[in-house]
Amino acid sequence: IQRRPDPSEKGDRKKRAGLRGNVMPKKVLIALPPAMLEQVDFIAQCEHRTRSDLIREALRRYLDNFRRQQGAHLTVSTLESPQAIGSPLT
Repeated sequence: IQRRPDPSEKGDRKKRAGLRGNVMPKKVLIALPPAMLEQVDFIAQCEHRTRSDLIREALRRYLDNFRRQQGAHLTVSTLESPQAIGSPLT
C-alpha cells in the first residue's frame, strides 16, 4: 500500500522522508485565522517551502525555546525517539 502525497507537502519526497526517518508522521488538524494562514502561505512561497515544513520549523523552535526556559526537568514520555521532532526534549 502506497501513501498518497499530501497536497500541502509539494516538496521533494526524499527531503520529506529525511524529516521522519522510518517513523510515519502524525497529521494534526489546526485552525488558523485567515490572516495568519495568508502570512504562512506568503512566507512559505517566498522561501520555496511547504506550509507543513514552515509550521514544523516554527513548532520545533518553540519547543526548543520552551525546553531552554524550563530547564532539564522537562520530559515528554509520549515521544518514541528524540529524532521524532528533530531535537531532544530531555
